[in-house]
Amino acid sequence: MKTFVFAAAVALVGTVAQAQDFYAGAVYDLVLPHSGEDASSVDLLGGVRFGDGQVSYGAEADLGLSGDTEYSPMRLRGIVRNDMGRYALLGSIGYTSYDLDTGGTTGGYNFSLGGDIEITPMIDLRLEVMRDMMPDYSTNVTNVRIGSVFNF
Repeated sequence: MKTFVFAAAVALVGTVAQAQDFYAGAVYDLVLPHSGEDASSVDLLGGVRFGDGQVSYGAEADLGLSGDTEYSPMRLRGIVRNDMGRYALLGSIGYTSYDLDTGGTTGGYNFSLGGDIEITPMIDLRLEVMRDMMPDYSTNVTNVRIGSVFNF
């Protein structure tokens, strides 16, 4: 399932090759399950944004690399972003898949609110709160995210 969702993200990005903004980054997630112990995760993300003017929209994929969680997360999200100069607000909704350490996968959906702060024209600091709603997993999870996003 992880391979399928990643392939779908690559195909989606490929179909919007005329897009204005591609980006990639690394983020640290503080993982706060509804029940159980807190954990942390380091994820890589990449995406594409397009649209004219202040509001843009696009797709983003992120993949969990390491951490002390009981799973490796993978997310594919649609994002809407409101650029206000040095600051930008963003919201997203998408699909989440957990590759469980005990074997197997489970899926659900996610939504988030956050913002980007422009550090340089090419680098943004991202702050975000994301909620993974996982009906077949033992608990839903809130992720508090901070990271760097590099714009191409």
